Amino acid sequence: MIFRTVWVSWLLIWLFAFPPRVVANYAAPSFSELAEADSLFKLGKYKEQEKILLLAQEKYSAGKQYWAMVKTYPKMVRLYEATGRDDEIPQLLEEGISLGIKHLPPQEAVMGSLYMMKGENLVSRGMLDQGLTELRHGLTILQHSEEYEDLTWCCVDLLITHFFIDNLDSAQYYLDLGQEVCNNHLPEGHDAYPTLLDMAAMLYTKLGQFEKGLETSIQSAALQEGNLGPTLTDTIDLSNTYNTIGTTYY
Repeated sequence: MIFRTVWVSWLLIWLFAFPPRVVANYAAPSFSELAEADSLFKLGKYKEQEKILLLAQEKYSAGKQYWAMVKTYPKMVRLYEATGRDDEIPQLLEEGISLGIKHLPPQEAVMGSLYMMKGENLVSRGMLDQGLTELRHGLTILQHSEEYEDLTWCCVDLLITHFFIDNLDSAQYYLDLGQEVCNNHLPEGHDAYPTLLDMAAMLYTKLGQFEKGLETSIQSAALQEGNLGPTLTDTIDLSNTYNTIGTTYY
């Protein structure tokens, strides 16, 4: 009882010493810019998104808010991918990873996302061994986080890469892992579902399981038709699925 009285008295003194306007400065920082950038990206408003992210980086850097600062880098990478600025992505990734290594715990989830993106970029440039190393590094970090979307996509990246180098056992492993994460943690109809189904169909077909591959492709096509978005990418993805179905029939 005495302790509680002393605690309340101390709190009242502190509140009088620091009026509400000043107390508000001690509240947890708001990183609303990150959410706003995500919304603009989904709307395809890339110029507005880049402006928000650059302003956010200035703000976070000045305030030494390093976690939020590093969080801007995966968003910038996806923005650069969407606007065809591929040549600038390697440097951007190195900046984000270097900043994270300096200021964040090594198992911070955003670091897993950055290593995943670095792996994707290396694989796309033909550096498969280095890319797989970075993807596995990202996967290890993401498996200890709740970033289930990035964890699923990291599994997809590893699945696709192993499939195209004919390491089918590893491809099957990452397919199973990706489907497990997707089924247990992502909302129904998430973009990762048809991608995993398409890769599963290709894997089954390559293993000679043609009926199973065909059934899986048809399942993927039905799912994509039900969730077909307005973008060209959505149409291309569906076309590729129908191409897989046609190839299997042939």
